[in-house]
Order: sequence, then C-alpha cells, then structure tokens
Amino acid sequence: MLAVVLAVFFAGLPTMQAVAGPANVQYGYEPTSGAGDGSSSGSSASTKDLDGGSSALSNVKVDTPSPGFFGIITGSKLLLLALVLVVVAVGWLAWRRFSAGSDSSGMIPRLVALLAVIVALPLVAFSTSQSAQRAPAPKGFFGAITQTELEARDATRMARGGIETLRVPVEWGRIQPKNHSEFDWTRLDRIIGLAARNGISVLPFLYAPPNWSTGAFTKLPVKTSAQRRDWKIFLRAIVARYGPGGEYWETDYVDPYTETARARPIRTWQIWNEVNFFYFATPVSSKNYVSLLKSSSKTIKAMDPKAKIMLSGLYGSPPKKTVKAGKGFAASEFLRQVYKRGGKKYFDIAAVHPYTPGTKTTKSLLTKFRKVMAKNRDKKAPLSITEVGWGSGKDGFLDMGSEKAQAKQVKSAYNYFLKDRKKLRLKSVYWFVWQDYPRSRSACNFCYTTGWFKAGTWDQPLKPKPAWRAFTKFSGGKP
Repeated sequence: MLAVVLAVFFAGLPTMQAVAGPANVQYGYEPTSGAGDGSSSGSSASTKDLDGGSSALSNVKVDTPSPGFFGIITGSKLLLLALVLVVVAVGWLAWRRFSAGSDSSGMIPRLVALLAVIVALPLVAFSTSQSAQRAPAPKGFFGAITQTELEARDATRMARGGIETLRVPVEWGRIQPKNHSEFDWTRLDRIIGLAARNGISVLPFLYAPPNWSTGAFTKLPVKTSAQRRDWKIFLRAIVARYGPGGEYWETDYVDPYTETARARPIRTWQIWNEVNFFYFATPVSSKNYVSLLKSSSKTIKAMDPKAKIMLSGLYGSPPKKTVKAGKGFAASEFLRQVYKRGGKKYFDIAAVHPYTPGTKTTKSLLTKFRKVMAKNRDKKAPLSITEVGWGSGKDGFLDMGSEKAQAKQVKSAYNYFLKDRKKLRLKSVYWFVWQDYPRSRSACNFCYTTGWFKAGTWDQPLKPKPAWRAFTKFSGGKP
C-alpha cells in the first residue's frame, strides 16, 4: 500500500512543479490572383496597431503559464489512462486490505503495488520534462511576430516554448520623428533587450519613413537625393547601435534581476515589408524597390561585410482587383521583376508571406516562388517565410473554424515546412501572430484569430490555444 501511495505522489509532484511557476484592413482569398493555381492572399497587421500596449517594465507581471495540473492531466490521454489505472489499483488494494478474503501471504497486494509503480514511472518521466524533441531544422528556424507591444511575460514564454527568433517592425519614422539628426531608440532598445535576455535573436524589418522625409510612410525614400541620404543615415545609425560591436551591446542592457544575457548582434536586416502591396508601398514599383535594395545593401555591408540582406516579405497573392488597379503584384511576379532589374546581387535571402486557405495552396505558391528563383539562377539562395498563419475563428478567409481546427492546421503546415525545408532551402518560418488582437481595436481582418494565445491585456496571464501546444511539439519547447 505504501508503495502505491509513494508512486502516486512522485508521479504527481513533478507535474505540479512543472506548471507552477491603421484603419481596418480587409484581405481576402483570390484563387485567380497572381499565383493562378489556387494560391492566395494575405498581409500583415496595420502599422499603427503593431505598437499597442504598455512599455513600462516596472509594471510587468511575471508570467503565470499554463493550463495547470489538472489541465495537463485531462489534456493527455496517456496521463489520464495512467492515473485511472493507478486509482483502480489503489482502490482494489484497499478493498483487499479490508475484506475478509485477503490472502494471508500478502502476495497479490504486493504484485498490484509493483504494477502501479511500473504504470506510474512513465508518468514521472513525462511530467518532469514536458518539452518535446526539437524537429530537425536550421538554428533560428522557429520564429514569431507580435502585433502588440512585447512584454516580459511574452519573451519568457517564447523562450520556454522554443521560439528562437522574433521578427520586429522598425519604423524609421518612429526612430527619427523630427529630423535626420535626432534618434529615439527607447522602444527598440527595450524590445531587443527583452529578446536578448531570453536568448532570442531579432530579425528587424525596416520601413515606414517619417513624414518629414517622404510625406507618407508608404513612400520609398528613393525619389530625391535628400531622401536617399537620410535613409543611409538611418541605416548607418541602426547598424552602429545593434550590429556587431554596436554601442547598445556596451550598455547595461542586462536586467539586474535576471541572469547575465549575452549580446545578440543583429546580422540579418529585412528591407521593407510587403513592398508588392499598396498598403505598405505607394506606388508599387519594382524599380523603386531595387533602387532601395541596392542602396541599403551597400550601406549596411560597408559597416558589416558579413551582414545578410533579406528581401521584403512579399505578399503571396493580392486580390485580383488590387492587381488590376496596379496596386499589387503576386509575389512570384514581383520577384521576377526584381531579378529582371538586377536586384539579385543586392539580397542574400528571399522572403514571402504565403497567406492561403491551407497547406496545399501554400505548397503551390511556394513551389512557384522557388521556380522563379531557379529560373533566375538563384536556386541556392535561402528562403524565409517571414509571415504565415491561420485563425481559430469562423468568418475570416484564414479562419479554420475552431481552435481545434487551427491546431490541426498548425500541425499540417509545420509538417510540410519541415518535410520540404531542404527542397525549399527554407531558413526560417515566422508565425503571424503571437497573440490575438482584441476585437475592440481596429486591425486586419485576420489579426483577431491567428494568434497562438487568446487576446488579453498586458497584465493578464497568457491563455494558450491548442495551436500553441501543437507548435511546441515541433519547436521542442514547453507549452
């Protein structure tokens, strides 16, 4: 009897310890747009909505992860079965102990106790380490994007869940809101510091000029000599701050209340976001973009010769009406134009946002994208999916219909990404998005449902959806 009690105790204790601790933009699916093969559309959140939330570190509460002890037990058929067997064994022993028919030798109770211990051992092993084994993939493969302000609880949970890289929007206009000689690094310092302290690397995408430079955040700074000069000033400043030997890494970026973090200089810089779509670029012009790409590559690599330049994440397949109006190009077509204009030598990594209804259409779009690269003698260049996601809602074009269906799609997508990663030369995948956006605020029409976590305020514990647990089985992290 004592053996059974001890078995149950040691099985349950580790488990309990393990869990302690801009305006609305409408997007839609256009099977006849761009890809021509059923591939589709999508985009990222509004630039204004990427920066919501509190930025006060002193007010951040420690993350209280998870489903809790009973949540883990009831969420696992293996654990549930093991506990049922142990409980039955204990009940049977109690009945034998107090019944008149007990065998005098006590052999049967001992055998049952031994069986209970054997059943409990897998439970102990499972409980003490909830981490799955990381799927074979390049370092930095598992990434995420936030659409609300990054908080300490987010960075902690990301690291625990196996997130290796964080894609961060860097609006030029926010760094230099007044003129070309003043810089405000406050927000970006905080985000990069939170990431570094949790062992997470950062992929910044640089875009959105200040009004004093171009007059609109969607206009690429290539039209005048002053715009080109000011863009270069911005690039040199940001590389000097966050690149190798950057001044930021010499400051006290380490939280005094945490373990010492090592510097994580930024070596890959993504130039613009969805430059093939009017919401982020007006006019949509491959000529303008190649000009910007050339200028950016030369400026950054002059400071860090080993830096990598990543192409703007290209919106997979904009709606047909957008394409007809000249306000968008399919990712594969825009990429073809970039190559035609000599852009090949100015980027090291291609990038795409394959927002589609499912894995099959995603595969079709990525296959076409890689064919364009191969046709332009660039088949060895790596590819990054810098935005992809599916929702848990019922109304949006990326919605799967339920949280369970979203989790199933996560499994399907990552199975494909990992299975074909060598064929695609896939370097990384960034899930859009970390947490759902609240319905009370304006955002893109799928920003409310594609998160791994339910919408909530910065001071509330994160509430994971089944999709998060599905993801961690690939990343090797703890849900």
